[in-house]
Amino acid sequence: MSTPEYTNPRLEEYFLSSTLSGRLPNRIVATTFEWKPNEVFQSGDYLQGLFRLLPLEIIHDCFQQLDIATLVSIACTSKGMNRVIGSLPKLRALLDCAPDAMRAVAASRTRGIVICADMYQKLISPVCDSCENAGTFLYLLSCTRLCGHCLNSNERYRALRPMQAVEQYALDISDIRNLPTLIVPKYCQKDHHYRCRSYRQQINTTGWHLIDELEVQRLSIGVHGSVEQAKRAGAERLTKLLRQSDSHESNATWQTSQMLKRRVREMKHLRRRPNVAPEPGPTGRLRFHLLPDVESACSASTNFPWLDLAAQNFGYPVFCEACYAAGTPRRECYYSAPGTNQHMSRFGKVVNGTHSTAYLVRLGLALSKVCINHADLETARITLQKVTEYLPSSVGSTATADSDGHVSSHADYASYYILRIALSWKDDRIDLAEHMYSKLTQYTLHMENDTRTTLVRLLIQIGQDLVAKSEFVAAVRWYRRAAAESSAPPHSGRNTATDETQLKIDERTRLLALRGLVQCLTSPGPGDSLDEATSIVRIAQAEFGERRVEVLEMLVMVQAAKGDASDALTDLLEILLP
Repeated sequence: MSTPEYTNPRLEEYFLSSTLSGRLPNRIVATTFEWKPNEVFQSGDYLQGLFRLLPLEIIHDCFQQLDIATLVSIACTSKGMNRVIGSLPKLRALLDCAPDAMRAVAASRTRGIVICADMYQKLISPVCDSCENAGTFLYLLSCTRLCGHCLNSNERYRALRPMQAVEQYALDISDIRNLPTLIVPKYCQKDHHYRCRSYRQQINTTGWHLIDELEVQRLSIGVHGSVEQAKRAGAERLTKLLRQSDSHESNATWQTSQMLKRRVREMKHLRRRPNVAPEPGPTGRLRFHLLPDVESACSASTNFPWLDLAAQNFGYPVFCEACYAAGTPRRECYYSAPGTNQHMSRFGKVVNGTHSTAYLVRLGLALSKVCINHADLETARITLQKVTEYLPSSVGSTATADSDGHVSSHADYASYYILRIALSWKDDRIDLAEHMYSKLTQYTLHMENDTRTTLVRLLIQIGQDLVAKSEFVAAVRWYRRAAAESSAPPHSGRNTATDETQLKIDERTRLLALRGLVQCLTSPGPGDSLDEATSIVRIAQAEFGERRVEVLEMLVMVQAAKGDASDALTDLLEILLP
């Protein structure tokens, strides 16, 4: 599948944007919030009163419920409070992932309107609040994420100018001035030069004061009792003005015709020479009865990226049709445009409208593992049967790459047979588990470290179950397999670098396998196997040292099985007290 090219994949400042992203002022060198993550932060050093006793998480929740303007004011009180505000996780995410959107908030003077926590919730949500499409804009007056279609077509987001609110809802200008207002900044220097070339057919809204229509409607309810009453009063004002201008058109007809004329007039003016005056439109109070145009919605919005928490990436939200066709919930079918390669590497390239079979195989294996862990064996059996339809019928002797760039299905086959072993054991079919393990041996060289650890733990659990049933001879076979798998070196086709935590996990797993094997060999069932148990103890002493608790326990088992309990205590004291 060809990956679409996005002009602005991070949804940053863009001089061709019709939103506030094309009206951002120059970047300021000094930052409002300062936070040094390498330093040890103690909030109690900068807070007073009850705040000193609260956990840091509660302090963050309290401050994150404030608007951006209040946070700026608090941060300016002292250096300590600047560090407290700068440490807010949600604020840091906004500043790191959507810095240009924060600049748009500051440039439009809406910092007192936007709440930090609300803006963060929109940052981590990829879909439009009005539909299920990808939302790429943030309507600042109500902090709403919108897609391009809803921004341009939904009249709910056509912000009103103060006189438009006064005339259309029959309100007083003094009440309108108390409402939250957005002031449209001027174009950035690059965008201003471009628009002066008269290529863009757009109404210039620089300097406009815009108010959210929902705020105006709330005010009209308090004044007139309902929104319908307020609109009726505004329509009566328009009717009187039309009568005074000797117009015989109805209100709706006049508004529609004037909107069309205004759009045509603006488009014609853009093609004329600068010294030619445009045709006159409605004057006086009549021009404020025109419905808001699309520029009022764009001038109150800004480009807004999406933070993909799962992939730790941010940018343009892209809807994946292949994930949706596979039954994934629609809101989980988005990935960020800068993370396209990561998404395709994780789920497989799209072929014929669906992800490659590699993704389906991995999804089925993961589902089977969950079902086995929750004792839903029937569902696990059905899922594994379905997985066999997507596994290739034959696999070469060496690991290769498939058509989608994934590692060869050796690892998938290994995971598949491990789950079949677990399912057979849960069904009390040890003979079938033996058969599945014999098939697994041809793929064990290609297993990743975590998959091999899972296999060793499974073999140990089977051995423990057989020991509980006093089937020591059968348990020895499974413990020997666990010990052999735990000592197998990684194959050359994968990275052998592991962290300290993984090394400790591998050590504990191998010690469990060796201890279980020694326990079975020293039991009365297998017969004379003390020599093998003694050699295993020596191997463990060489690998992990003589003072390791698990190694000492194995030594005591061997000595006790020989009937030399006093010698076992003597050997133990010699090791602990050299």
